[in-house]
Formats: sequence, structure tokens, C-alpha cells
Amino acid sequence: MLITGASGGVGQQLTRFFAKKEVCLLLHSHRGIQDLQALVDGLDFSHPPHLFQADLEELEAVQTLCEKAMAVHGSVDVLINNAGISSAAISWKLDLSEWNRVMSVNLTAPFLMSKELLPAMRKKGFGRIVNISSIVAQTGAVGTAAYAASKAGLFGLSASMARELAPKGITVNTVALGYMSKGMIEELSEEMKEDLLRAIPANRFGEVEQLGALIEYLMGPDADYMTGQVLNLNGGLYGG
Repeated sequence: MLITGASGGVGQQLTRFFAKKEVCLLLHSHRGIQDLQALVDGLDFSHPPHLFQADLEELEAVQTLCEKAMAVHGSVDVLINNAGISSAAISWKLDLSEWNRVMSVNLTAPFLMSKELLPAMRKKGFGRIVNISSIVAQTGAVGTAAYAASKAGLFGLSASMARELAPKGITVNTVALGYMSKGMIEELSEEMKEDLLRAIPANRFGEVEQLGALIEYLMGPDADYMTGQVLNLNGGLYGG
């Protein structure tokens, strides 16, 4: 299992969740590789994890990352496109370079990661790709034009790839996360968090362990007929 953005809030919790599972973890980070190493050093794993550093904005870096990851076992059976960056700017004030940066990491990188790993998956006749999106892609939010657009793009990317790859035993799904207790939520003020809590029917933020359990299901044989779906994990805030 290759998890991009494993040093972020959600990525770290996914690493914790899968540490004791019977999977070989391939963990990617860009700027947080030292934090990721510290996390790994403090956990017990069923199988020794492998860490990789790469800038997902660079094509050659993505290609090298995938080559190194596949060299571990010959292929990567499960890809979790979790890496993502946010941007806070009103649309008419959003600089094009910032738009391109967000699109590069949040949408282009999942496409490139999948493209590089798919030949081995197709040859093996098995693969699972899970793209991590956001409720903001469905509802929008002030100041998130680039982020929302990039995360919404994952819906179309996943749906098209799912149709292409289903005959080869490869599923592609998207999880649209609501507001979780770890990750980008930590960048918000306490007042904004309180406003969000009042809007969530479940009256609490989600736990990344719930995302881990969903991914674990999508990896398994019982989910081999589920592909091209947008799975909403949001406490009822948006029905999807």
C-alpha cells in the first residue's frame, strides 16, 4: 500500500491505522519526511515500512517515486492518493501560479501516480486506487476555489478510470471527507470549528480511523464490485 502525503494529519493517522495490518506500507512525504520518520520510529509494524521523499509537483519526481516503490515488491497493489494542499483566496484575487500549484498536487499528481503504477496493476490483474477528496468539492466554501475545483476533479478522474480498468480487476473510488479531527481542520480557528460542529448532524468531527476502516474494506474482496463511486464520510453534513 502506497500512501502519498503520509506525514500530514490524515496521512499520519492512516499510517497508525495500518501499522499492525498485514500490509507493506510505502509512505510518501515531501517536506515532512523528518516528521514521518519520527512517527515510524515510534510505532510497531507488522511489516517494516518504506519511506520515500518526492515533490509531487515534478513529473520526474513522481516517476522516480513510483519506480522505487514498485521495486520493493514488483508492484503496488493499493494506491491511496492522499497528498493535498489548500489555498485560501477569493477567486478574483487568486493568483494563477497558486491555482496551478494546487491543481498540480491535488489533481495532476493522483493522475500521474495512477498512470505510473497502472501498467503493473493491469499485468497482475488486480489493483485498488482510492482518491481522497473533500466535502468542499461538493458544497464549495468561500476562499477555496482552487482547492474545491481540484478535489471535484477527482470525481471525474475516478469515474473515467474506473470504467477503463474494471475489466482488469482494478477498482478506482473516491472518498469525499467531511470535517475530520485531524488534518486541515487544525488550521482553522476555534470559532470556525465551533461553527462547523453546529452544522454537522452527527455533532462531531470524523475520526481518521473511520477512513482507515473504509479503505480497508475497499481493499478487500467484498469490494471488488464497487468502483467509480464517491463515498461520503461526513457525519450527515452533506448527503451526496
